Amino acid sequence: MTRELFGRVLCFALGAFYTAGAVPLFTFGPTGKHLWSLIETQVSVLATAIGVTPGIATTLLGFFAIGGPLALVWLIAGKQVNRLIWLLAGVCAYGIYWLVA
Repeated sequence: MTRELFGRVLCFALGAFYTAGAVPLFTFGPTGKHLWSLIETQVSVLATAIGVTPGIATTLLGFFAIGGPLALVWLIAGKQVNRLIWLLAGVCAYGIYWLVA
């Protein structure tokens, strides 16, 4: 599998995962709501233990949870792949699946 094809597949999958809620950009999916509530609970416990406000810790974690996978996939895909188009294709594909199912 070439790097371009691998990058397209990663961008497509990330778009679908964002929409499904597996990565907490859109948390309307049942998977996203469940995972994000588990993550928020653990972050709140850890933040309280180290003396940080749970709201601040959750907000900071949210930026890394969204931006981390996106930055990694963007880096792996490279400049030769139109990353935004493939990301949006994944979003649309899962959206169509969600409407039909």
